[in-house]
Amino acid sequence: EILAGTGGDPSVMAHHAFVFGDLNYRVAFPTSTRGIAPTKEESWAVCANLIRRKDWKGLRESDELEKALREKKILCGFRTPMCKFCPTFKLERRSGFHYDKKRTPSYTDRILWKSMQQNRSIEPLIYEPISSFATSDHKPMRGLFFLPERQPLNLHRDEKRMLQLTFKKLKCKSLVPTPDLFQSDLDTFLQIYCEPQSLLSQPKPSSKL
Repeated sequence: EILAGTGGDPSVMAHHAFVFGDLNYRVAFPTSTRGIAPTKEESWAVCANLIRRKDWKGLRESDELEKALREKKILCGFRTPMCKFCPTFKLERRSGFHYDKKRTPSYTDRILWKSMQQNRSIEPLIYEPISSFATSDHKPMRGLFFLPERQPLNLHRDEKRMLQLTFKKLKCKSLVPTPDLFQSDLDTFLQIYCEPQSLLSQPKPSSKL
């Protein structure tokens, strides 16, 4: 859904790809051992305590975006720096970090990247919110990233690609050969067809196995 409308996955067509903005992922604390979810008041109190102690690692453990990235449920291959600062939502519209108690403070505003470079990865140099921003209940993010020297990408659409299929322990019973096989090889009762035939490196009506 995040990349909807881009005409595919742009991250495989460029040296580097960035996704940033309000992704709306929240800090969600787990249920208790009895399966009871924390109330809004309890979640806010736990989150406020972690912020007060600057326990960024503790907040990260309950960050929905980090969890979704680890489980490869979204933006597969993308990375994001660890948030070593106060959550950027939901705040009062004034300078500093003063949270609205109706919502659990969360890292909704993020910057993610993905690189096709293999020799050296992107390195985040600055990743922080603008605390003085006072016209929204979000604090916007800013980042400075080192981008490695670009290398040629092999993106030729007309290049020949090969798909290799391996069949193991294939068993068949009660096969009846087609009439044309009676005239050639009675031991070959199984045929593999490719449709469309243009997918074959050397198009043939069929390939016998």
